[in-house]
Amino acid sequence: MIAAIFLVGVCSSFIGRKAVRKGHEYYRRTVVKKTLLEDMLGLTTPIADYPSRHTLAVGTTTGQEEHLKILHDPEPWVNRRIRGGSITYWLSAMLILLALINLAGLATSVWLSVHPTNHLKQMPPLIFPVRV
Repeated sequence: MIAAIFLVGVCSSFIGRKAVRKGHEYYRRTVVKKTLLEDMLGLTTPIADYPSRHTLAVGTTTGQEEHLKILHDPEPWVNRRIRGGSITYWLSAMLILLALINLAGLATSVWLSVHPTNHLKQMPPLIFPVRV
């Protein structure tokens, strides 16, 4: 019974990690579409009056500033690895950690069910005196 609970925890962690990664892929595909629209509207062209080559494109993350990579080769940009240090990276890492903890619990519970702990039954119960 306990092993089943740990197994559900392992499966939930892997499903959660898959969902996070799929959601991030959808986000990146939306960024590709946004960048294409910005380019068609001329928003990715640097404004002449600004020496730092500002544009009117919306780039809220470092990845969104790579508009040339996004426009000319979108699939590798969408499918690239998640950057270390990002929220998506840490969430994915946390789900892997939870899966490993649940795997350890699963393995321990299976091992204990195969190898009964008779030596624990021989220990005297711990009794603490209680003053009333």
